Amino acid sequence: MNDGNAELIIGTISSPSFPFSKIADSCSGQTLALGGQCSLIYRFSPITAGTFSSTSNIPSNDPEVNPVTLSLTGNGINLSVTPATYDFGNVNVKKKKKVTFLIKNSGNTSLLVTPAIAGPDASVFVVRSRIRTISLARRQPLKSLQTHIDRGEEGYPGDNLH
Repeated sequence: MNDGNAELIIGTISSPSFPFSKIADSCSGQTLALGGQCSLIYRFSPITAGTFSSTSNIPSNDPEVNPVTLSLTGNGINLSVTPATYDFGNVNVKKKKKVTFLIKNSGNTSLLVTPAIAGPDASVFVVRSRIRTISLARRQPLKSLQTHIDRGEEGYPGDNLH
């Protein structure tokens, strides 16, 4: 947002290094009036575990800060879910079928895992685990978490969560 006292002329914004990428840019080459704004969208897509950082420079005619350097950081993690997919098949009305998914952290940083169900039929599934941190602490590392998912009739998702 241009909160200065004159028009802001933005040059071509640099792209960050891999594994970051600039995927949308409505700012490069634009002139922002007072109070005007534009947007940038960046993606982080690591192919290996580890900590990554990069920058993106935003050149402009700003007399005080030119260029503005945007710092990007991210952690690539090794998270696996077994099974990766599961077909519940046919389930009788008012009955339920349960499957357990194993979520494993084989990376080098702790993870906060929030199991959730999404999609058009999400209301007929129930996740039976709480938000957990899968850590790699020195003494007793919790490197995996089991998540149970029940499927029942719509409006009858199974027992209440405990």
